[in-house]
Amino acid sequence: FADCAEGHLWTLYSHKDRDKGRSPKTLQVEDIELKRDYSVPFISPIEGISDNLPLPAYCLGVLLGDGHIGKTNISIHVESEEKINGVMPEFCKLWPTGNTRKGHYLPKKLFNILGKLGLRGKLSTQKFIPTKYLYASLEDRLNLFWGLMDTDGCSPDTRYRGGIGYSTSSKQLASDIATLGRGLGLYVSVSKSDSYYKYKGKRLKGATNYKLHFSNFRTFAPFRFNKKKLDRFNPTQIKKHRVIKSITK
Repeated sequence: FADCAEGHLWTLYSHKDRDKGRSPKTLQVEDIELKRDYSVPFISPIEGISDNLPLPAYCLGVLLGDGHIGKTNISIHVESEEKINGVMPEFCKLWPTGNTRKGHYLPKKLFNILGKLGLRGKLSTQKFIPTKYLYASLEDRLNLFWGLMDTDGCSPDTRYRGGIGYSTSSKQLASDIATLGRGLGLYVSVSKSDSYYKYKGKRLKGATNYKLHFSNFRTFAPFRFNKKKLDRFNPTQIKKHRVIKSITK
């Protein structure tokens, strides 16, 4: 949705304008007639604010997508660590040597960084994107999106209607990723469903699952370093407009 004041000007296309390729018209919000099937053009990616981030944006995306940020340790799946070693040499020096069977443990010096970002000790249901990253420069936000998608994103399948998906148990992270995607010029929809797991033969209800669906990749691919997912990606139909469904005061 969009929040605007009375008298706000909107550049709009009617159904006939779109069909006949005519120029848009500009109306005040109170003069918009929904029966005309007005739409607004999709925005281009927003530039954002350039700032020195305490942790490379791609690395934060990987940690949010595939990492465990506990109170006493930080671990990450080895596969994700290998991605970082290949593309983020400046981050590799922060990593200790040696792996464990469950994952790769990160040095405690990262506690200070993640603590200042408010992420230390957050469970999977509590993760979020810090504001500084959510409104960072276009390059940083794109790298953040790629870090999330390379680790935990889903390539096209029937669950996401042939598009690209992301699933999380954190309501706030789902909302943040939706904001991130829309700021990159994507069409984003969010749905939720119950999840279940088995324990001692019993089917128990788990955390709510929030599922995001992305489309309208006009200027970039959804994955950067995950070749397997990238090979399956085929741009879906590009949408040029978003139809206005309702206006409320």
